This record gives sequence, structure tokens and C-alpha cells, in this order.
Amino acid sequence: MNPSDDLDFGRTIRGFVEGQKVFDRYVLKGILGRGGMGIVWLVWDEKLERDIALKFMPDLVRLDAAAVDELKRETRKSLSLTH
Repeated sequence: MNPSDDLDFGRTIRGFVEGQKVFDRYVLKGILGRGGMGIVWLVWDEKLERDIALKFMPDLVRLDAAAVDELKRETRKSLSLTH
């Protein structure tokens, strides 16, 4: 059993559907994965005109200051990657 199976992902699963536009620029294409820090969707970024990954956090994580700090560290590391 995946530890994240016990988390309530709320809108990150039930409220979003493929083809939906969020934040006035991202079109949801499909779920790439899920874990303890949320769900990652493949999305089309209309501004950049390319696919990107967009992570949605459950409220349980979003409201936890330590978890948000960890997510920020993870994001900074990801942004430093080049290939």
C-alpha cells in the first residue's frame, strides 16, 4: 500500500479533469504521478507553448509549514537541472 493512499487529495483528483484549464493558462492533459506531496499533472502551458509538469498539493500538505518549505527546496533543486 502506498503511504499517500491515506491522504485526502480533494480537488487534486476529484475536481480536475483532462482538458480543463487552470490558472488561466494551463490545460490539464493527464496525471503523471502521485505521492505524499501531491499529484503531478502533465499540462500544456499556453504562455510558454509547451508541456510542463504541474504539482497540486492536498490541503493536509499545503497547511503544513514544514512541508511547504520542503516543497520549495524541491522546486529550487528541480529548477537547477539542465539536460
